[in-house]
Amino acid sequence: MEKMCNYCANILYHNADYPQECWDKVIYETKNFVVTPTVGALIEGWVLIISKRHVTAMGALTKDELYELKELTIKIKNLVVSTYGAAVVFEHGPACEGTTFGCGIDHAHFHVVPLQIPLAQLIEEELRSTNMWEIIADIRELLGIHRRKASYLYILENGENQGRVACLDEVPSQFMRRVIASFLGIPHLYDYRKYKFHENAMATLCRLQAALSNESPCLVGVA
Repeated sequence: MEKMCNYCANILYHNADYPQECWDKVIYETKNFVVTPTVGALIEGWVLIISKRHVTAMGALTKDELYELKELTIKIKNLVVSTYGAAVVFEHGPACEGTTFGCGIDHAHFHVVPLQIPLAQLIEEELRSTNMWEIIADIRELLGIHRRKASYLYILENGENQGRVACLDEVPSQFMRRVIASFLGIPHLYDYRKYKFHENAMATLCRLQAALSNESPCLVGVA
């Protein structure tokens, strides 16, 4: 049997061979997506929106799935903003598996991070590039980008309603995490494999579930 990726094994199928951690717990769930904390949360409030279907990037989903993702992203972004004061959304969208372009797991997921951060500008500075962004009004436009077999970075900055996409040949693994860690003044702590930030993930789980359920702040379950 082919080995499942960590998201499929830990979160979606609860494989007994993979012990669950707090970042594997589902905060919110829809038909085609789950929302969880993340391992390596550099700050409290960092969550993932993960596709239930195993694809490499959100652009590989169907139009219906992307419409659902659009609505869910608005909900979760608003939840993070109301709880933590700000939120930026991003995705590494690799065209195929096994490249450094992804975040380390070749399974489609959005990051929602409670930061007021000029992410597009910081990425340009890091890559020493200008005019690299294309404005997209709807994330369903990611479908066409993926069909061109292009790898992309997607961001939706705090306070904005339109996203931005940059199609690139390659970026370093965990590139966005590196950029954010540098912004936070902790560039050496970017790697989630080494620095798991368990306390931030647990605090995120408890606080956001409480915000969604208005029940006990440490009640673990699916909204």
